[in-house]
Amino acid sequence: MNLVLGVLLAGGVAWGAYRMRLLTRDGALGAVVVGASVFGLGGWQPSLLMVVFFFTSSLLPRVLGRSGQSERRNLWQVLANGGMPTLAVWLAFLAPAFAERAWLAYVASLACATGDTWATEIGIRYGRQPRLILTGAPVPPGTSGAVSLAGTLGALLGSGLIAGLGALGMGLSAAQFLWAWGAGLAGVMLDSLLGASVQARFVCQRCQKRTESRVHCGVPAEWHSGWRWLDNNGVNALATLGAALTGFMGRF
Repeated sequence: MNLVLGVLLAGGVAWGAYRMRLLTRDGALGAVVVGASVFGLGGWQPSLLMVVFFFTSSLLPRVLGRSGQSERRNLWQVLANGGMPTLAVWLAFLAPAFAERAWLAYVASLACATGDTWATEIGIRYGRQPRLILTGAPVPPGTSGAVSLAGTLGALLGSGLIAGLGALGMGLSAAQFLWAWGAGLAGVMLDSLLGASVQARFVCQRCQKRTESRVHCGVPAEWHSGWRWLDNNGVNALATLGAALTGFMGRF
């Protein structure tokens, strides 16, 4: 019964997000799967964290005056950020003996996803001179693997918000709150390290600009460097996995 209600509620939210041009059609379908799992198996408390992540991350570019730069999230983007939290929910449901640690993994992975998105958006808007995390070389705002003071503050705020909601709504202790927050920040750091080192880069065959997208200017881009299979969605998925595993290791 809860799963049925979860499908209905998630479907309503996904439809609204699609109408607001926050999701593509396949992204909306992915959001239904993620939302139905979280609400149907976990209830409203963990669902609140997922909703806060999605809407703050989707609306932040518009709030910061970057509405022209915002884009609809597709299926792969939804799964890259929401897939690991969903798996954590299923683990808590199927293996009650690990439920407490699985919920820590859930909060940590969402803290990572939120912190990473906030770091990117706030860093682009307010970061003065981003630098690559590995070399310190100055790079344009929005470059994967770049860090800035403003972006770091965004990561702290975004991940802290999710961990705080986990403490208030899901009953995390003070120690668990700090652990989930730290695990989320560790995931954000992993995202930057992967982005600066092995994430795939491509060259657009039409405008000759370097890009992180496989398609640019409407045509397939040519691989240039990094691991060919590891695009930005893959980096996000690995970062949330790292945060989830770190969260899961917390024993209190």
